[in-house]
Amino acid sequence: MPQHAQRSAWARAVSIGAMAFGPMTLKEGGSVLFIHGAARSTAGAYVPFVRWFNFLPGFACAVAGVGLWTAIAVFAWRVLPRTAARRAG
Repeated sequence: MPQHAQRSAWARAVSIGAMAFGPMTLKEGGSVLFIHGAARSTAGAYVPFVRWFNFLPGFACAVAGVGLWTAIAVFAWRVLPRTAARRAG
């Protein structure tokens, strides 16, 4: 049985949501940070640190969605701790 058939429906739904939410976060946060226009005037007085803190996780959200869709996240959770332990020791 192919691996994509073994994934549950909730994993597909979460991955689609993450792949949609990440770019939307980047678009909205980026329009306030980088474009002097309606979005910035609508945002009003904002704290730049908070806006950057909300903007940057959009990348992680999109990557996590792709990882869930392709089931690479399981591989990453097994490999990354071992790699970190080898570098530390």
